[in-house]
Amino acid sequence: MLEVTGFTGVGLPEVVLLATLLLLAVASLITVVQQPGPNNALGFMKLDMPNEHAIFIHDTPSRGLFNQTFRALSHGCVRVEDPVALAEYLLRGDWPENP
Repeated sequence: MLEVTGFTGVGLPEVVLLATLLLLAVASLITVVQQPGPNNALGFMKLDMPNEHAIFIHDTPSRGLFNQTFRALSHGCVRVEDPVALAEYLLRGDWPENP
């Protein structure tokens, strides 16, 4: 059941009921991780950066959202249509000094 959602429990055997896993996660006894991919709400990539508001940039499996005029549909994070191109640009580090 867990492998369908892409979630895994770190430090637990694979055969754990989802309800038990969620209870342990809520109690902060384990870390729950959803693998990147088509079933992940953040898509295939998350670009994390230190900031006091926990805002990050991410891909999305909901590609149709990029066709909408009103796109403020995230919870403070930023959906990026081509996260690989953005990551490559950032890693090159050759941006203009004063854009």
